[in-house]
Amino acid sequence: MSNTNTSDENIERNDKIVWRKYNTSLVSRIDVLMDTSFLNSWNDDLKRENDM
Repeated sequence: MSNTNTSDENIERNDKIVWRKYNTSLVSRIDVLMDTSFLNSWNDDLKRENDM
């Protein structure tokens, strides 16, 4: 029986999780679910708040 390369098959093999690929898929999901643009100015915002 031939295997097809789907994302689920790349993540799991014989009930063992391939963590490197699983972690990458989690990061991709977060990018879709959460706007991370606030991190670009995080240090500047923190400095500004601490100076007050």
